[in-house]
Amino acid sequence: MAIREDITDVVKSKKAYEEQLNFTNMLLDSEENIVIVTKNNQIDKMNKAFYRAFGYKDMESFISQHECICDLFIQRDGYLIQTTCAGIWTFKRGAKYHILCCTFT
Repeated sequence: MAIREDITDVVKSKKAYEEQLNFTNMLLDSEENIVIVTKNNQIDKMNKAFYRAFGYKDMESFISQHECICDLFIQRDGYLIQTTCAGIWTFKRGAKYHILCCTFT
C-alpha cells in the first residue's frame, strides 16, 4: 500500500521561510551597532557587532557563560532612577521592570 501526497506548497513555504531568515540575518549582521533580538524573554539572535564588542564567537559561546545579556550590565548609582539615557537598557524580568547601564571596554 502506498500513499501519495502533493507537498509542493510545503516545500515552497519552507524555501520562502529560509530565504527570509537568511535575509534577516544578513541585515542584522550588516548593522554596525549591537542588535539583540529576543523572543519570549529569551535571546533569539545577536548580530556580529555584539560578538566583536564582547569577544564571543557565536551565541552558543555566549549562552554557555551567561543566562542573559543583563549579566554584562554594570550597576551604577543613579542609573536605576533614570528613565531616559542612551546608556540605559530597560527590560522586564518576571513582574519587575529593570533599568540598567551597559558599558563597553
